[in-house]
Parts: sequence; structure tokens; C-alpha cells
Amino acid sequence: MRARHDKSTLALYELADGEYRPTAAAAAGTTFVMTRPFAFSVDPAELLDEAAPPDEEAEPLGQGEGGEGDVEG
Repeated sequence: MRARHDKSTLALYELADGEYRPTAAAAAGTTFVMTRPFAFSVDPAELLDEAAPPDEEAEPLGQGEGGEGDVEG
């Protein structure tokens, strides 16, 4: 879980070919969903007991600062 200013995000990485690669991610106010190794979903804001910033939509992974591209799950 990464908390940066007022935007908390949760990301899942998977080891593939000797490198960790993101497989799922979500920002506060959206739903993080994973299916492997087990099914799990949560709003990252619930983990820190905070809500998504008002009047602001969460940025898709890879669209914010320093992003390298979208993650497909």
C-alpha cells in the first residue's frame, strides 16, 4: 500500500521471468480486485480509514505522475 499525499493506492505484483510486474492496482475511492492466488477486493481507502478526496476522481494506473502504462489483470 502506498500513501502519497492524499492519494492512497494498492498494487499487486507478480514475479515473472525474474522481474516483479504489476498485475492489479487501484486508488482510494475505487475497488482493488485480484483473483490469484485467491479472490479479494477492497477500496484502498478502507485500509487506512480515509475516503477518496472529494470532487476528484482516481487516476487509472499509469496515467498519473511517473506512470509507465496501464496494468491489465
